[in-house]
Amino acid sequence: MLCLRDVPAHSAGFRRIDLVERRAVSMMAKGEGSGSSVRSVSDRLSATLALDESVGRVRLVSPVRAKALEKLGIRTVRDLVTHYPRRYIDLSCVRRVGDAAIGETCTIRGVVHEVKLKRPRPSLTLVEISLVDETGLLMITAFRQPWLKDSVKPGMTVAAAGKVEFNYGFKRMTNPFIEEVGKAGRWG
Repeated sequence: MLCLRDVPAHSAGFRRIDLVERRAVSMMAKGEGSGSSVRSVSDRLSATLALDESVGRVRLVSPVRAKALEKLGIRTVRDLVTHYPRRYIDLSCVRRVGDAAIGETCTIRGVVHEVKLKRPRPSLTLVEISLVDETGLLMITAFRQPWLKDSVKPGMTVAAAGKVEFNYGFKRMTNPFIEEVGKAGRWG
Protein backbone atom coordinates (compact mmCIF):
# COMPACT_ATOMS: atom_id res chain seq x y z
CA MET A 1 0.00 0.00 0.00
CA LEU A 2 1.31 3.44 -0.95
CA CYS A 3 1.66 5.86 1.95
CA LEU A 4 1.32 9.63 1.39
CA ARG A 5 4.83 10.28 2.67
CA ASP A 6 6.22 7.87 0.04
CA VAL A 7 5.10 10.20 -2.76
CA PRO A 8 7.86 12.73 -3.47
CA ALA A 9 7.03 16.35 -2.62
CA HIS A 10 7.95 17.51 -6.11
CA SER A 11 5.60 15.12 -7.90
CA ALA A 12 3.93 16.61 -10.93
CA GLY A 13 0.33 17.63 -10.45
CA PHE A 14 0.59 18.56 -6.77
CA ARG A 15 0.25 22.20 -5.77
CA ARG A 16 1.72 23.42 -2.48
CA ILE A 17 -1.67 23.29 -0.76
CA ASP A 18 -2.07 19.66 -1.78
CA LEU A 19 1.13 18.87 0.09
CA VAL A 20 -0.08 20.68 3.22
CA GLU A 21 -3.39 18.83 3.10
CA ARG A 22 -1.60 15.52 2.56
CA ARG A 23 0.66 16.11 5.58
CA ALA A 24 -2.36 16.95 7.75
CA VAL A 25 -4.20 13.79 6.65
CA SER A 26 -1.08 11.73 7.26
CA MET A 27 -0.62 13.21 10.75
CA MET A 28 -4.28 12.63 11.63
CA ALA A 29 -4.07 9.03 10.41
CA LYS A 30 -1.06 8.39 12.64
CA GLY A 31 -2.70 10.18 15.60
CA GLU A 32 0.11 12.75 15.73
CA GLY A 33 -2.04 15.75 14.90
CA SER A 34 -3.88 17.76 17.48
CA GLY A 35 -6.86 19.99 16.84
CA SER A 36 -4.68 23.14 16.66
CA SER A 37 -2.48 21.80 13.86
CA VAL A 38 -5.54 20.79 11.87
CA ARG A 39 -6.94 24.29 12.41
CA SER A 40 -3.71 25.85 11.18
CA VAL A 41 -3.88 23.65 8.08
CA SER A 42 -7.47 24.70 7.45
CA ASP A 43 -6.44 28.37 7.96
CA ARG A 44 -3.72 27.94 5.35
CA LEU A 45 -6.16 26.16 3.10
CA SER A 46 -8.71 28.97 3.35
CA ALA A 47 -5.96 31.58 2.71
CA THR A 48 -4.90 29.70 -0.40
CA LEU A 49 -8.47 29.27 -1.57
CA ALA A 50 -8.88 33.05 -1.24
CA LEU A 51 -6.69 33.30 -4.34
CA ASP A 52 -9.51 31.68 -6.28
CA GLU A 53 -12.06 34.26 -5.10
CA SER A 54 -13.46 36.89 -7.44
CA VAL A 55 -11.25 39.94 -7.94
CA GLY A 56 -14.19 42.04 -6.69
CA ARG A 57 -13.49 40.73 -3.17
CA VAL A 58 -10.25 42.73 -3.03
CA ARG A 59 -10.49 45.95 -1.04
CA LEU A 60 -10.71 49.07 -3.26
CA VAL A 61 -11.75 47.09 -6.36
CA SER A 62 -15.15 48.50 -7.27
CA PRO A 63 -17.60 46.70 -9.57
CA VAL A 64 -16.63 49.11 -12.35
CA ARG A 65 -12.93 48.34 -11.91
CA ALA A 66 -13.70 44.61 -11.66
CA LYS A 67 -15.45 44.86 -15.03
CA ALA A 68 -12.41 46.66 -16.50
CA LEU A 69 -10.11 43.94 -15.10
CA GLU A 70 -12.42 41.32 -16.60
CA LYS A 71 -11.69 42.80 -20.05
CA LEU A 72 -7.98 42.19 -19.38
CA GLY A 73 -8.71 38.55 -18.51
CA ILE A 74 -8.30 39.08 -14.75
CA ARG A 75 -11.16 37.29 -13.01
CA THR A 76 -9.66 35.95 -9.76
CA VAL A 77 -7.25 37.23 -7.15
CA ARG A 78 -4.72 34.70 -8.46
CA ASP A 79 -5.03 36.23 -11.95
CA LEU A 80 -4.43 39.67 -10.45
CA VAL A 81 -1.36 38.59 -8.50
CA THR A 82 0.17 36.82 -11.49
CA HIS A 83 -0.54 39.64 -13.97
CA TYR A 84 2.94 40.96 -14.69
CA PRO A 85 3.79 44.24 -16.42
CA ARG A 86 4.04 44.18 -20.19
CA ARG A 87 7.15 46.35 -20.11
CA TYR A 88 9.80 46.87 -17.47
CA ILE A 89 11.91 50.03 -17.56
CA ASP A 90 15.42 49.47 -16.21
CA LEU A 91 16.61 52.88 -15.01
CA SER A 92 19.92 51.51 -13.76
CA CYS A 93 21.50 51.22 -17.23
CA VAL A 94 22.71 54.85 -17.52
CA ARG A 95 24.69 55.88 -20.60
CA ARG A 96 25.95 59.09 -22.15
CA VAL A 97 24.65 60.03 -25.60
CA GLY A 98 27.98 59.21 -27.25
CA ASP A 99 28.24 55.83 -25.50
CA ALA A 100 24.68 54.66 -26.16
CA ALA A 101 24.59 51.98 -28.85
CA ILE A 102 21.92 52.02 -31.54
CA GLY A 103 19.13 49.59 -30.61
CA GLU A 104 20.08 49.59 -26.91
CA THR A 105 17.50 50.31 -24.23
CA CYS A 106 19.08 52.61 -21.67
CA THR A 107 18.70 55.79 -19.64
CA ILE A 108 20.35 59.00 -20.82
CA ARG A 109 20.72 62.00 -18.56
CA GLY A 110 21.21 65.48 -19.95
CA VAL A 111 20.14 69.11 -20.12
CA VAL A 112 17.17 70.15 -22.24
CA HIS A 113 18.39 72.51 -24.97
CA GLU A 114 15.17 73.11 -26.91
CA VAL A 115 11.51 72.05 -26.86
CA LYS A 116 9.36 72.31 -30.01
CA LEU A 117 5.67 71.58 -30.54
CA LYS A 118 4.96 70.38 -34.09
CA ARG A 119 1.71 69.57 -35.90
CA PRO A 120 2.49 67.55 -39.04
CA ARG A 121 -1.26 66.94 -39.49
CA PRO A 122 -4.25 68.59 -37.82
CA SER A 123 -4.99 65.48 -35.74
CA LEU A 124 -1.35 64.75 -34.79
CA THR A 125 0.78 66.69 -32.33
CA LEU A 126 4.34 65.84 -31.40
CA VAL A 127 6.88 67.41 -29.11
CA GLU A 128 10.56 67.32 -30.02
CA ILE A 129 12.99 67.75 -27.14
CA SER A 130 16.72 68.27 -27.73
CA LEU A 131 18.70 66.67 -24.88
CA VAL A 132 22.38 67.55 -24.63
CA ASP A 133 25.17 66.08 -22.52
CA GLU A 134 28.96 66.42 -22.74
CA THR A 135 29.19 63.79 -25.51
CA GLY A 136 26.41 64.74 -27.92
CA LEU A 137 22.79 65.46 -28.77
CA LEU A 138 19.75 63.19 -28.37
CA MET A 139 16.45 64.04 -30.02
CA ILE A 140 13.37 62.91 -28.09
CA THR A 141 10.06 62.66 -29.96
CA ALA A 142 6.86 62.40 -27.91
CA PHE A 143 3.71 61.75 -29.95
CA ARG A 144 0.32 63.04 -28.74
CA GLN A 145 1.75 64.59 -25.55
CA PRO A 146 1.46 68.35 -26.17
CA TRP A 147 1.47 69.10 -22.44
CA LEU A 148 5.19 68.20 -22.38
CA LYS A 149 5.85 71.55 -24.10
CA ASP A 150 4.73 73.30 -20.89
CA SER A 151 6.26 70.77 -18.47
CA VAL A 152 9.76 70.42 -19.91
CA LYS A 153 11.70 73.70 -20.07
CA PRO A 154 15.09 74.51 -21.62
CA GLY A 155 17.89 74.28 -19.05
CA MET A 156 16.10 71.55 -17.08
CA THR A 157 18.10 68.37 -16.28
CA VAL A 158 16.11 65.26 -17.22
CA ALA A 159 16.64 61.53 -17.62
CA ALA A 160 15.07 59.75 -20.59
CA ALA A 161 14.73 55.96 -20.62
CA GLY A 162 13.94 54.13 -23.84
CA LYS A 163 15.34 52.54 -26.97
CA VAL A 164 18.01 54.48 -28.85
CA GLU A 165 17.45 54.73 -32.62
CA PHE A 166 19.29 56.53 -35.40
CA ASN A 167 17.06 58.53 -37.78
CA TYR A 168 17.51 61.71 -39.80
CA GLY A 169 21.14 62.12 -38.73
CA PHE A 170 20.55 62.05 -34.95
CA LYS A 171 20.32 59.54 -32.15
CA ARG A 172 16.67 59.50 -31.11
CA MET A 173 14.22 58.10 -28.59
CA THR A 174 10.51 57.85 -29.37
CA ASN A 175 8.03 58.19 -26.49
CA PRO A 176 10.57 57.45 -23.74
CA PHE A 177 9.97 57.57 -20.01
CA ILE A 178 11.04 61.12 -19.02
CA GLU A 179 11.75 62.24 -15.48
CA GLU A 180 13.24 65.41 -14.09
CA VAL A 181 16.46 64.60 -12.24
CA GLY A 182 16.07 65.28 -8.53
CA LYS A 183 12.27 65.10 -8.55
CA ALA A 184 9.90 62.16 -8.14
CA GLY A 185 7.39 63.32 -10.76
CA ARG A 186 6.92 61.38 -13.99
CA TRP A 187 5.91 62.84 -17.34
CA GLY A 188 6.21 60.43 -20.24
